[in-house]
Parts: sequence; C-alpha cells; structure tokens
Amino acid sequence: MKNLCLLLLALLGMEFSTYAQVAFVIPTASFYYDVALDEKGNSFIFGLCGRDISKHDFDRGPEEYFVEPNGTFFLASYDVRGELRFAFSLDDLSPQQLGNYSLMFPTLSLDEQSNVYISGVFSGWIDFDPGQAKYDLMTEEITIEHGFLLSYSKDGDFRFVRDLGRTNNSKIYAETSKSGNTYLTYVLNGEVSLEGKNEGSVSVGESSQYSFILAFFDNKGRLTYSHPFYKGHLSINLAARIGIDEAENVFLVNKLFRDIDLAPGQEVVDLGVDTVKEDFFYFAKYTSGGTFISAKLISNNFAEGFLGFPYEMDVSPNGDFVLSGRTAGGAVFGLENQDAQKLVFPDLFFASYSKTGEYKSSFTLGFPNSIQYDGSDASPLEVIFREDGKVVVAGFFRGNKDFDPSSGTARIADVNYNLLNAFVATYDISGNLEEILGLSSEKGESTILNADINQNNQLLISGEYSDEVDFDPSTDTLFLREYRKAPFLALWNVDRVSGLNAGFGDKTFDFEIFPNPVTDQLQISLSGQTDTIEIKLLDAQGRLVETLLEGNTILTEQLFSWSRNPIIPAGTYFVQCIGNGFSLTKPIILVK
Repeated sequence: MKNLCLLLLALLGMEFSTYAQVAFVIPTASFYYDVALDEKGNSFIFGLCGRDISKHDFDRGPEEYFVEPNGTFFLASYDVRGELRFAFSLDDLSPQQLGNYSLMFPTLSLDEQSNVYISGVFSGWIDFDPGQAKYDLMTEEITIEHGFLLSYSKDGDFRFVRDLGRTNNSKIYAETSKSGNTYLTYVLNGEVSLEGKNEGSVSVGESSQYSFILAFFDNKGRLTYSHPFYKGHLSINLAARIGIDEAENVFLVNKLFRDIDLAPGQEVVDLGVDTVKEDFFYFAKYTSGGTFISAKLISNNFAEGFLGFPYEMDVSPNGDFVLSGRTAGGAVFGLENQDAQKLVFPDLFFASYSKTGEYKSSFTLGFPNSIQYDGSDASPLEVIFREDGKVVVAGFFRGNKDFDPSSGTARIADVNYNLLNAFVATYDISGNLEEILGLSSEKGESTILNADINQNNQLLISGEYSDEVDFDPSTDTLFLREYRKAPFLALWNVDRVSGLNAGFGDKTFDFEIFPNPVTDQLQISLSGQTDTIEIKLLDAQGRLVETLLEGNTILTEQLFSWSRNPIIPAGTYFVQCIGNGFSLTKPIILVK
C-alpha cells in the first residue's frame, strides 16, 4: 500500500496536462461510506473503519498518520491536491467493542461554510466527539440500531450529535441546505425525544409503533418540524428519497402504501388510487416549514433494488427533479403519458419531472423483451444536478453498453466487458446524452458508489477497484494498481473533459507502444496530426531518463523504433508524448 502511495505521489508531481486532478486509495476495508466536496475542492469522507486492518494510514504520502483500529466510524478530509487535512475515528466504548456501528450507507453533506452534516445508523456505545471531551450515545442493546444526525466543523471539530431513536434497520435519507438546515426521512420504531428550537424537548413517534418520519433540523441540530406520515407495520426500505430546491422547498419521492397522511392537519390527499395492488410511486412537496404544497402519482413499478437502493433522486435549484436507477422490467414513468411506458430487461432508467411533478422525459437503456438480451446492463448509484442544469449519472456497467438512448451509439472504450466497469454519464433534462466517461482497464474492475460535484464543476467520485485502472478519463493516464479490491477517491475537472475516452468525441491524437513489457527494442505508433512532437521516457519519480523523439511534424501516422540503452535498469517507466495542446502519458515496463 505504501509503495502504491509513493508511486501515485510521483505521478502527481509530473507536469502532466491531466483531467484527473488526484486519485488514491481510501484506507478502509469497508465500502460503507459517503463523500462530499466543497467549493475549494476539499473532499470529505465519512465511513466505517475496516476491522481487518491493524492500522489505517490516512496520509497517502511518505508521511504516516495512523488511525487506530479500535475506532468505529472515521472522518477524513483532503485538499484539492490530495494532501491530508485531518482524519480521526470515533471511540467504541462498548464492552469488548461489539458495536455494529452502521448497517446501511451513511449520508454526508456540507453547508456553505463547509460544516459537515452526517446521518446514519449505529449500535452499541460510541463517543462522537474526537477531542478531549466526551459526547456519547448508547443503544438499549448491542443488536438494536438507532439513527443519528451528526455535525463537525470544516476542520473536524465536534459541533453536535442527535439520537434520532430506534430505527427499522433503515437508511436515513437526508439533504442539507447552504444555510445548514437538514431535512431527513426515516423509519422510527417507537418514540424519541429531540431538542426543539423553541420549546425544549419534543416527542416524536409513538411507543411500540413504527412511524415513517419527516423531520427538519436547523444548523445547530435543533428540531424545527416533524410529522409521522404513517403509523403501523413498515417494511425495511420505505423511507422516502428527499431533495430540496434553492428556496428550501422539500421534495419527497416514495412508494405509495395504505393510510399515508401526506398533508398533516389537512384533508386526506386523494391520489386517485383506490387500492395499492401495484407499485405506484408518488411525489410530494412541502415548504421549509412543513406546509403541504402538492402531491401526485408519477410512475409505477419502476425500481429494481441493488444493495437495497433501487433508485436515486436529485433536485435542481429551480425545482425540476430527476430519478435514476434500475428498472424492474415494465415501467410507466409518466402516468398521464402512455408514450413513456417501457417494457425492458432490467437496466438503467432516467426520468425527469417539473417542480409540480409533471412528467418531462424518460428513457431506459434496457433491451425490449422482444429482442434477445445481450447481457449488458448498467446500475446507476448516484444522480446529481450540475450548476448548468445538466445531470450527472454515475455507477457501474458490464458488457458492451450503449449509453446513448437516441439512435446514436456511445460506448466506453478500453475496458474488459466481462468485468464491472465504472461510468459517469451526463444528460440534459430531456435525457439527451452530453458525454460518457469511464475508468479504463484491460483486466481490472471498477465501480462508482458515491459522487459529488461543486460549483466549479469539479467532480468527486469514489467506489471500488481492483488490479490496474486508469483514473484519468481523457487521453492522459493516471494509473492505480491494487491487486485486491480497494476503495478509491478521485477528483476530476469535468470542465476539461469532453467524452474523450468514449466511443465518440474528438480524439485527434494518440499513440501506442509495443511490446510491453519490453527488453531492448520498443515500437511507438503515432496517429493524428500535430506540428510539433516531443516524446520522453520518464522514471517512476517523473524524472527525465531520455528524450526519444523531438521536433517532428506528424500528419497522419508514423511508426518509429527506440533501442534501449543497456545502462537503463529494469523497472516501471512512463512514455510521455507532448504536442500542440495535448500531453499523453502511458506506462511501460522494462525487463532484463
């Protein structure tokens, strides 16, 4: 692991014109974590420490910053260069440290001051203050889970934690506004007392009964509004997806079930469904004070689960919202528009709606059931609005997947279609493909589990990879090598990315090197056009070993040979090709 970090630091020190600003391995064995990105490009990661690692070194460079393995959750932050800002774990105070800590994915978000807000599920006895003081929460038994809302400053100083009560083993869905107000939904088992903003303690829920809760908190963790939509028996994943617009109106999307009270204090909202025999999904909208605005059915039978998360949602500043996930086969995304009906093999879907819940557009990448399925599919795990109104969908795929829902084709090149591969696709609100990017690898796997984007169009992605993967989606390269499955974090400047590693786009210059590994004679094939060209051989620290070619004009294609100097030792090197407006780098191994 340490050699990997050293090699990556050497790569980042080179004068490469790369779209990937940084990429590195997250020092945890667990994939239960979330990420967030502030406007300065600082990344924040909150997750579960892996117990099978004796120590967690959070400094990815030659320095060491260890977090001890007796921790439960961890929080770490890195700057735009990938340098460690801070890292700590939370102490498990349980006897014999038997806490389960987090059984579902936590959620992490930031306010405009970069204060950190986290929601999740824990069990046991945990001290949430990493400093000298102690602020601990404890569940009734080691096997009982409680929800929590937790906050730290941008520098990792403890601000507050709130016990949300006993949960139904359910993910807590939450969104935080720029001002630091947090809006969340979850399933509460029983009753909990929460600190109110104006009236001290506030009781939420009812004893010995499940409730589907909508709750709002201010930036100091004080409850400002709560409402139980439903009381009675609840299944595991009925907490609603939640989003907010610029005015902090609250948007919910959820599966419809009997006796739900969408308009607290008002008459029952009639959604036009007498029974709940089909899997209908509804949209509901509220003010930041909890006042009901509107609700309607938007689709049915659309979601197939992956790890318990069948779809994701995001809301634009003006209130348009999108859903993306995997279809369950038949799906109607706009109930008033039968043209939106799809009957497909399970695959990626995309659906957009206006701020009033009116259907706008939808597509699915699945094959119609009348056509033989070719084995390709895609699973989106994040959907995010960009500042310009475009929508980023990220996840993983397998097979020779076409990401263009129109008559065109857009496939990610340079991947092994028999393995899982990460993708980042950008669509407009009408579902037209803008660009498709992926992590290239001939033999490694990669998946994207989490993502965030800031106003500067810097995109933070995280997930898992194995073997050897190129984390730069342009024609440059930024390789990580890890021969076991490992979590990663990567930061891209998406303003500079334009579909260059997909099956479309303007790829004007490229080069190939063979054989690789090489003993003495290397062939370099150049294709494209440039007025000047310079090709260098660099060592693993980015130092110039030899200039292979300089000053030639390349018009179409050219092949030339390089004879290795016997004094150059065996090892890993890089061939760097620099021309008009581009810099391309590829690894090479010299052997004896």
